[in-house]
Amino acid sequence: MESAVIAQVAHRLGLSDWVVAKGVMDHADPRKDDRYKRFAARSSADAMKIADRLVTARLRTPHNCRWPPRRVFISRARPDAAFAQALETYLSGAGITAPVGEKELRPDRMVNPTIEDAVLSADLFVVLWSRSYALSRFCYDEIELALRRHAVGEIQLWIINLDGSDIVPPEVRALPQALARTPHALVALVRELLELAEPARTVPGGE
Repeated sequence: MESAVIAQVAHRLGLSDWVVAKGVMDHADPRKDDRYKRFAARSSADAMKIADRLVTARLRTPHNCRWPPRRVFISRARPDAAFAQALETYLSGAGITAPVGEKELRPDRMVNPTIEDAVLSADLFVVLWSRSYALSRFCYDEIELALRRHAVGEIQLWIINLDGSDIVPPEVRALPQALARTPHALVALVRELLELAEPARTVPGGE
């Protein structure tokens, strides 16, 4: 019954990959007891850890762009500034240039060309998705340009969900995503991805 509901929801959201993990804590008869509850709880926790590892592994896919990245564009909504600041601080400390959306704006230039320059010069585009992100037209402009570059293998694209909200753009829903509900968890996730990501293939004209 639960699996059928999840299947319907996945279909309506356009999710191509989903899985149901279901545990049984007792027999469906009058002789119920608590003997299996501890084992079931531990197994459920282990299953969630495995699922999280699988999601992280999908983000670490092979790529043709320069790796490790020298420039990481952080796309975020203004209410999520604390997440972006924590990530920018970590990346800067690691010697990686990390422009953050509207912080790249210059008074002598229009918004779109300035953001476009920053996205076009990035090796990695990190989306900090949230309910606020879904409401920002500026964020959509950024991610649309990143998706075009990602489609031709020019940039690596990571989707990190900050609050578990639904991903809206269909093209983005098809990409793997990870969850990080705190700035600390975000930094830890990105550190792991950068350290364990597969090395780049040889790029013509690359260093």
